[in-house]
Amino acid sequence: MHEQGSPTEQAAVNQQTTVNVSILIVNYNSLNDIMRCIPSLLAQSYDDYEIIIIDNASTDGSPDQIAETYSNIKLIRSEHNLGFGGGNNLAAQHAQGKYLAFLNPDTTVEPDWLPELVSTLEQHPEAGIATTKLLVMEEPHPINTTGNYMHITGLGYLRGWQEPSTAYPEPGEIFAMSGAAFMMPRTLFEEIGGFDEIF
Repeated sequence: MHEQGSPTEQAAVNQQTTVNVSILIVNYNSLNDIMRCIPSLLAQSYDDYEIIIIDNASTDGSPDQIAETYSNIKLIRSEHNLGFGGGNNLAAQHAQGKYLAFLNPDTTVEPDWLPELVSTLEQHPEAGIATTKLLVMEEPHPINTTGNYMHITGLGYLRGWQEPSTAYPEPGEIFAMSGAAFMMPRTLFEEIGGFDEIF
């Protein structure tokens, strides 16, 4: 992984695991979304986690609002827009969790989101990555995706798109996951070298 951002952001980070999960969010001008997302994270039925937000040089006031409202969140301000891949790589450098949970700011999560992901990876360490059922925010909350498949033509498609939220109740193997919400062990993230920063 390449270090980016200001000298402060490039400072050495304590790699000792002190929490089980680090939740990583890349923010870019997402004030309304991020301020809706954070309360759902703080309502988790699981307390062994930290929240790290990388702000990609937002101009909408969102980093200041986050800093003023939440003293228990690690906010890292990048001087430049590093994109999805670069932002998450920078966040991972500051993470202290055994697991890294990547989350988009335009989401909210259920109270059992973290414990379900953790238990899935602990029960199935061969899986490497675990994701959740993603529902559309608007009523009646149809499925956005339960994982992604690849068609023989090379086009990807969303598994469960627009089906009822009650569909796919059991865990299963998928081809790929959405970048909006997933978890993986930090050791695996480091082994594969993080995100390609072109992404």
